[in-house]
Amino acid sequence: MTLLDDQQPVWQLKGVSELDIGQVVQKLSTALKQQDRFVLWLVGPVGAGKTTLVRYLLRHWGLPEKIPVTSPTFTYLNNYEFSDRTFGHLDLYRAESDFELTDLGIGDVKDYNGLFLEWPEQVPKHPIISPSHILDIAYTDTFTVRDYALRGV
Repeated sequence: MTLLDDQQPVWQLKGVSELDIGQVVQKLSTALKQQDRFVLWLVGPVGAGKTTLVRYLLRHWGLPEKIPVTSPTFTYLNNYEFSDRTFGHLDLYRAESDFELTDLGIGDVKDYNGLFLEWPEQVPKHPIISPSHILDIAYTDTFTVRDYALRGV
């Protein structure tokens, strides 16, 4: 469930394994490229594959293999610059209630072509991180496949 449960999904994919994640990446890429800039909220439990999805998506867009895509759980923010584009990957799982995005040097989403945000519910609403899209990721009964639902805002 997301912070905006009343939004109807733009699309859903159910029962997707990591071997089939290309389906999710392709559909998500198409949706995100329809805007000049995006803020994608990634909503799901610990271990749902939020960072894995960011890695696959950035690679799909041309991020070189030599640049690692890792979880920003302890750094809060990882930046990726390639092909004249800049993407930020925020993980606010450990954020305290007095957390400020400006502490990370994020003053404006216009500095990024896209922001991926994990655990948006950890901090108060802020215009810089208002979502353009929300992706819900849920485990299935087996924990080896996921269900995805993209919502536009």
